[in-house]
Amino acid sequence: MSITEETRKKMSDARKGKPCPWNSGRKWSEERKKALSDLMKTKIRTPEHNRKISEAQKGNKRGTPWNKGKTFPEAQGTNHPKWGGGTRIYWKRIVMERDAYTCWECGFSEKEIMEVHHLKPVCLSPELKNDPANLITLCPNCHRRRTLRDKKLISKNRMLKYRVTHGMNLMYAEANLLYFEETIMEYTFITTEAMEAA
Repeated sequence: MSITEETRKKMSDARKGKPCPWNSGRKWSEERKKALSDLMKTKIRTPEHNRKISEAQKGNKRGTPWNKGKTFPEAQGTNHPKWGGGTRIYWKRIVMERDAYTCWECGFSEKEIMEVHHLKPVCLSPELKNDPANLITLCPNCHRRRTLRDKKLISKNRMLKYRVTHGMNLMYAEANLLYFEETIMEYTFITTEAMEAA
């Protein structure tokens, strides 16, 4: 991109009267350039020089952060002032350790593949999402079976609630809603009882 003479003149006029850098328009003489070049050639650092600089920096406060390599167990996890209750991964680990990585339904134990299941589904009881009393360890097969069973019950429950709110087959719907709530409570009670016995 080339700048026309007219543009150059406008730019020059705009800068007139404004302060410019102290070295604007100044050029170094050939002698000065040669003197600087010679000076820089003498400042080449030898391996010995580099080693001395490295040793001098070892005790330097600016060299390493003050907390490098230090741990503070008194301010970790639940003891930390900014503790917010833990993430899903935290509670998963806690529950699996509590259950010794063993499936509650079939007794299978394999640390790498075990999963955590909510006794009361999250869509029905979101406040119990991270409650260890509502979580159990299951193997993948048992977890799929249990989840499918819960999904069937939940979809049936939603359909029944819809019927109750819209006045369709009230006696049938209310009886089935009661059955659904009893079934969820029964699952929870059986597993909680087994947990307390262990």
